[in-house]
Amino acid sequence: MNNMKTKSLFFPVLVIMLLSSCIKQDFDVPPVVVPSVDFESNTTIADLKAMYSGSGVDSLDSNLIIQGIVTANDETGNIYKSIFIQDATGGIEISIDKYDMYATLKVGQKLYVKCAGLYLGTYGDVVKLGYLYNGALGRIPDALYDAHFFRDSLPGTQPSPISRQITTINTSEIGMLVKLEGVHILEAGLPYADASGTTNRTIEDANGNTIILRNSNYATFAATPMPSGEGSITGILSAYAGDYQFYIRSESDINFAPDNSFKHINEAFATSLNTFTGVSVSGNESWYWSSFSPKTFAKISGFVGSVGYVNEDWLISSEFNLDITTGEILKFESAMKFGLVGDGSLKVMFTNAYTGDPATTTWQEIIGATLSTGNYTFTQSGDLDVSALTGTACRIAFKYTCGTTDVPTWEITNVVLKGTLL
Repeated sequence: MNNMKTKSLFFPVLVIMLLSSCIKQDFDVPPVVVPSVDFESNTTIADLKAMYSGSGVDSLDSNLIIQGIVTANDETGNIYKSIFIQDATGGIEISIDKYDMYATLKVGQKLYVKCAGLYLGTYGDVVKLGYLYNGALGRIPDALYDAHFFRDSLPGTQPSPISRQITTINTSEIGMLVKLEGVHILEAGLPYADASGTTNRTIEDANGNTIILRNSNYATFAATPMPSGEGSITGILSAYAGDYQFYIRSESDINFAPDNSFKHINEAFATSLNTFTGVSVSGNESWYWSSFSPKTFAKISGFVGSVGYVNEDWLISSEFNLDITTGEILKFESAMKFGLVGDGSLKVMFTNAYTGDPATTTWQEIIGATLSTGNYTFTQSGDLDVSALTGTACRIAFKYTCGTTDVPTWEITNVVLKGTLL
């Protein structure tokens, strides 16, 4: 009996061992398919863009082939149904009616484009490659994608961005990857884009030169607060109606050293007067909120219905404590029209004993600000040293006065008062 039991146990074990020895332990790895082309480009991107006639849309019927490296795609949603490629001569936006192109057209991918049958046109004065749609330039249909776009090799390193200051960029660099040096974002702390739609923010250098930062409300980072500090921003240079615009591809395109200063005031008047209050001492007019893209601001004028009225109006900040910081700096932007340069119609004032009525409050004028000279040109005040001011219940104010002639309109925005915490 014991011998039979031993044999009956041995047989199943033997079968299992034999079956196990037949199982292959190492699985075959699928081969990596490296895309390649068997033709060459015959036109540079700069030469292709130069072929545009300057109006309407131009069909491309000849055997034109360009090649470039993908510098931006639709991965984060800040760029929609478009890619950007560039070669040594320039960059171009290509509009394609296709989703999730980033899956195959990664940044760094070498791409050949057969242009015959496609169209050149403009949007906002920028030459782009696309297709005919209702008599204008539209997107290349998805159904035509495989006939025009050919990857070559696996994605490599993206081109190095062109390093520029805001004042040194030029139109030949539109569509290219550019790094703006020594800049900050004026609306730091606000989300990249408002939920209601694509939003213009402002990149600024130390001298007050600006360029529009264009952010889509569909970007994955749209609701993220924009960083403070200063440094570089990398992105695609574009333009619209004569104004340069800048598109980042992701938050990592912004490389700022952190701003560790304490901000007593940081007011861009995004949707209202917010931390400031308008108070009228004389006249019926008062400070109010307004905007003219991409700027938002506080505005005042004593000129109403073709008549100038005598006014004294104050734009007064909320209370802050200067005794907790040192080395304080005040700066703002102003724009003016219709007034006379240096007429004293706008003054910057300070108090540490506000009574609730500007007429009965003792004020100290803050001097040295550079003000707008007219034509609604926004002008940086420069950094105003206010470190000698003290108090635990402080306010600053913009005082507006006018008579009945040469009545100015003033606009104020991006008011910052900051210092280092003690």
